[in-house]
Amino acid sequence: MNEPALWNSAPIEPKAAPNPLVNDKLFCRIFPIWRNPGNTPSMSVEIGYQAEVRGIDQAIATIAHADLFSTPIDSMRVTRYIYRLYQRASISGDLAALRTAEQATERALPLLVHKGDLYLLKGKIAFSLHRLADAEAALAAGPA
Repeated sequence: MNEPALWNSAPIEPKAAPNPLVNDKLFCRIFPIWRNPGNTPSMSVEIGYQAEVRGIDQAIATIAHADLFSTPIDSMRVTRYIYRLYQRASISGDLAALRTAEQATERALPLLVHKGDLYLLKGKIAFSLHRLADAEAALAAGPA
């Protein structure tokens, strides 16, 4: 480690210690977040809570339409829609939105043939609202 000749012959660039103001090099052109300090990324990357909410809202808008609950019903689409309502309410801490997701679950249950995922979601919603007996009942009502 203390032999300068060994370090000078090694294929390490730059030879000097990294200094972001002087000799840092871009090491990955594919991901703009991995860049030289001080350089502005070429594209804006939205991260965190806002990005997650925007993604959920886009999914809800893509799935939802006026006749979502009319027959013949697409059970996967309805379950996905209600899950996204639950997810949006859960991460925002919106109790009224949790109740909206719960009402959508109650509306969809009689219409679906395959109800297992929806009963699990109903249990999650009840658990989120601290109604443990309702959560247990929803889990018990679903397929074993």
